[in-house]
Amino acid sequence: LVDAVARARLIVPGDVAAWLPRETAGEHKGRRGHVLCVGGGYGMRGAGRLAGYGALRAGAGTVVLAAPPRAAGP
Repeated sequence: LVDAVARARLIVPGDVAAWLPRETAGEHKGRRGHVLCVGGGYGMRGAGRLAGYGALRAGAGTVVLAAPPRAAGP
């Protein structure tokens, strides 16, 4: 391991964009995939909501947050 060379590279948005399918005009949200986020306990709703927002930004068509009623928030 003394002679091992670490190879690292910074991933930039342009690298990831090539991995994601392109959205076409008039495409229905049902064709973009569905995501179920389970989380958000009482007083801890941020993680579930952030995961849901992240899924939408990544291209999911429909996101459902499964959480206790008061955890989902407005």
